[in-house]
Amino acid sequence: MRRRIYEPNRGSSVEVARAMRETFVDRAPSRETIVPWQWPKTMQEIGRWEAVMYTSDKWQKQLGKMEDYKHIIESNQGWILARRDFLREYGAPSRRIPVCGPLIDLGEMPSAFAVLADILGVQIRLYDSDEADFPEDEDAGFYQVTISGAKLGGGRFPDTGETFLIVYTRGGVDLLLMSEKLDVLKDGIVG
Repeated sequence: MRRRIYEPNRGSSVEVARAMRETFVDRAPSRETIVPWQWPKTMQEIGRWEAVMYTSDKWQKQLGKMEDYKHIIESNQGWILARRDFLREYGAPSRRIPVCGPLIDLGEMPSAFAVLADILGVQIRLYDSDEADFPEDEDAGFYQVTISGAKLGGGRFPDTGETFLIVYTRGGVDLLLMSEKLDVLKDGIVG
């Protein structure tokens, strides 16, 4: 006897992405863009994200009128995953910032995501050991990550429906941000 597993109908990734974009900017999406990259198979969990800063014309009657926003994480649990060897010293891009943390298998990712905004930066706190511990000094391990020409995107995991954010460029996904209560609503990014 074959076992069948039924999942709730969460809609297609394209429908989810369109709805998320429309909710975020309060208007229908104007186009679809195919990205030249594939989802990574694994990323490294490097710490916790504290805030994401972006610029957007969301809620603006005049398209193209940009405003800067900062979402400070509201949940106690906010994980950040990075592509391998991504973090570099400011002013010395050849110097890699050493990171700790487990490699995470991403599993099935959606076939589409919503482009939300141009990213200004992400504020993070890095682990200081592979056991996902933070430095004893409460002021240590904090960084602000800026990525020239990067975008902020959002989507939902196909298997759970949970929301995630990505920071990406034409080269691919650089950062994946998750938290317990993360969502993209009419008020913006919440959780």
